[in-house]
Amino acid sequence: MDLIADGNFATPSFAGNFYQFSNADEPSFPWKIAWVDSSIDPTTNPPKAELQKPSGGNLYLELASTAPYQISQTITPQPGQDYVFSFRAKARKGYPSDFLARLTKPNGVVVEYHIKPGADWQTYTFCQCPTGKEVVVTFVGLGKNDGGAFIDDVHYVN
Repeated sequence: MDLIADGNFATPSFAGNFYQFSNADEPSFPWKIAWVDSSIDPTTNPPKAELQKPSGGNLYLELASTAPYQISQTITPQPGQDYVFSFRAKARKGYPSDFLARLTKPNGVVVEYHIKPGADWQTYTFCQCPTGKEVVVTFVGLGKNDGGAFIDDVHYVN
């Protein structure tokens, strides 16, 4: 059973090749969007995620499309069961595309993976055995404005 909601970034639907939106614009989007830079006031400048849709291709998320931001989702795994956390990523050509894949456990322990994707899609897979009832899955963009990593196919399954 996959605990991630919309790990393929299939929603929201939109016309065109990309779509920037905030959680207020798309309240049903299951990922929470936040700025990485705490000096940006989210009330006057809401953080926006960007979905990309190449012609004839599947949707995927771009981190740091407007400024470095993060997306997160809280999931509820069963303690003591083994899970596999996986996702696909690739770099946007010509841009620094480093990002963090972070799992925050209820006891405050953070498991963090610094990802430096290449030019082609690559799958990243990590085994997890949660000890508490909630885990926060977060992707943190480390790139600059107008470029970042592409992320797709996020899963947390047992």
